[in-house]
Amino acid sequence: MNYKQETGAIISPNREILHLFDGNPGSVDFDPEVIWAYHQQNPGSVFALAHVHPNGMFNLSGTDEHLLKGWAIALYPWPIRVITIAKSANDLTGTIFIETHYLGQVESKEEWLKRKAVDPLVKSRHFEIVKSYQHKEIIWKQEINMDFYGGFYGDILIKRSYSEN
Repeated sequence: MNYKQETGAIISPNREILHLFDGNPGSVDFDPEVIWAYHQQNPGSVFALAHVHPNGMFNLSGTDEHLLKGWAIALYPWPIRVITIAKSANDLTGTIFIETHYLGQVESKEEWLKRKAVDPLVKSRHFEIVKSYQHKEIIWKQEINMDFYGGFYGDILIKRSYSEN
């Protein structure tokens, strides 16, 4: 099982894939027009931007942090997450991947205005990234049916990011 590229997806609140993006070995671009179109059609429908990272890369990259901040501000008050999936190890039962969810939290406009009234030097709203979930034992096997987007979104992303050999 060889890593070939980052693959990303827009994930709905019920954990379904809304749209897939293929990238290259070091990054995947999430088309902002596609994300915005889903949000405009149904506000709150963009739960997360999920993607597969290179082997062993379990934390957000700087690009991921900027992506999360930008979309957290753009989609406020609807929350947004960046989800990373990275290969950890192999064992007798299959390949172990670690899935991590990062939630972007933006200070409300009301709280920001209160702070700004007290301190006129306040220029921007607070933003915080919270690691909200981590699943350390995704055992993945290659027998996944790629003819549909159903099932665990991570299986689809992993299958598109790795070659058989």
